[in-house]
Amino acid sequence: MARYLIGLGSSHPAGFEYIQRAGLLLDMPSFIKVKGVSALYPNPAIGGQTQFNFVNAAFAISTLLPADGLWFILRSIEQKLGRIRLGKNGPRTIDLDVLWCVEGNVSTSYLTLPHPGLFVRPFALNPAIEAAQSAKWPRPQKA
Repeated sequence: MARYLIGLGSSHPAGFEYIQRAGLLLDMPSFIKVKGVSALYPNPAIGGQTQFNFVNAAFAISTLLPADGLWFILRSIEQKLGRIRLGKNGPRTIDLDVLWCVEGNVSTSYLTLPHPGLFVRPFALNPAIEAAQSAKWPRPQKA
C-alpha cells in the first residue's frame, strides 16, 4: 500500500465543518484508510484576494491507488462539497492536495510530489508533519 499525506484547507466561514466532512468522505471508500490526522489550524489568507481566514489540516492515508488515481478522488470530494475554482489563491469551500508520498516522488502533468509548496508553506508543512507523526511515519523531507 502507498502512503500519502493529504493537505486540507478551507476559507469558508464554516471551514472547520468542511474539513470534517472532507475527512469523512476521504475515509469512506474501502480502498483508502486514514492512518493519522493533524489538529485544525486557523491561518490568515494569503494571495491578495479578500476572503475569510483559512483552516488547514492534514491526513496520513494508505491506499492501493496510484498517486494520479488518488488525485482524481480528491477532486471528486471537492466537487461533492461544492468547490468552485474562482482563480488562483481565491476563496474556496474546500481544497484537498496530495502533499507527499512516503514511497517516493511523483511527476505528472498535473501532480508533483512532494507538492512544490510543501516546504515553503508552514500552513501545509506543520499539519503534514503532525499527521505523519500521528501515523508513526517518517517526517516529510525535501527531495
